[in-house]
Amino acid sequence: MDSPLAKSGRLKIFMHTTRNVLIDIDPSCRIPRTFKRFCGLMVQLLHSRKIKAVDTDITLLKVVKNPITRHLPAGCVKIGMSVEGELVNISEFIRRSEFKFVR
Repeated sequence: MDSPLAKSGRLKIFMHTTRNVLIDIDPSCRIPRTFKRFCGLMVQLLHSRKIKAVDTDITLLKVVKNPITRHLPAGCVKIGMSVEGELVNISEFIRRSEFKFVR
């Protein structure tokens, strides 16, 4: 994840599966480009509970306990995405008055 927010260390990414598995994703993790490799990575993750980088000791993906509020600081902004949610323009969405971090 090459965004300035991720590079500054101010981005925390979690994935919640339909089977209620919560996955902590390190911002330095590069998701495989093909679906077949992605599936293989997810199978490996669910069996071993974590995926470490080959060249360093960084844990790139890790299965963590629910609920997600255990892993986030109090009062932080949480944005969820779902195929069943309302379709919005992200630029307009984050400029809403309830988000104090963008001006």
